[in-house]
Amino acid sequence: MNIRHPMALLALCAALGLAFPALAQVAGSSTSMGVTVTESTQLAMGWSVKHTLLGKTVYNDQNQKIGKVADLIISPDKKLSYVIVGAGGFVGIGRHDVAVPVMQIQDQAGKLVMAGATRETIKSLPRFDYPPKTDQREKVLAAADRWHQFEAGVNAAMARMRKSVEAATG
Repeated sequence: MNIRHPMALLALCAALGLAFPALAQVAGSSTSMGVTVTESTQLAMGWSVKHTLLGKTVYNDQNQKIGKVADLIISPDKKLSYVIVGAGGFVGIGRHDVAVPVMQIQDQAGKLVMAGATRETIKSLPRFDYPPKTDQREKVLAAADRWHQFEAGVNAAMARMRKSVEAATG
């Protein structure tokens, strides 16, 4: 079959929702990873964080530059949760990275805006440091989990004591 317009065929298949896998070999295995035509179209129509967001200037609502997007943090539930904003410094030296909840930054006509922020408020936020490498990360996560369990136990004990006091005092 002679196909003169392969992109037109790809677009037609995507429009019809046909799922033809585009196979790619995974190094060191005989397993193939599949990407459907629909997924390929979504990929082509998506946007690149590296090319459109990283390094982009963050402004406040007074149109003053307050920092640049240095990184994005994706939480374990696979949601974008924090934007790491680098403030101050010169050529990365002396830069103060802070974690800002993604909901505090708005896209306004292609410009990233953090309403109410100033360079001073960004610099006054606690410095963001990346968690330790994987071997230490597991220890940190385990300690955090133990703390949450302890905290839940304390909260449950407090609730039981409140009920006892309420029952005793009527």
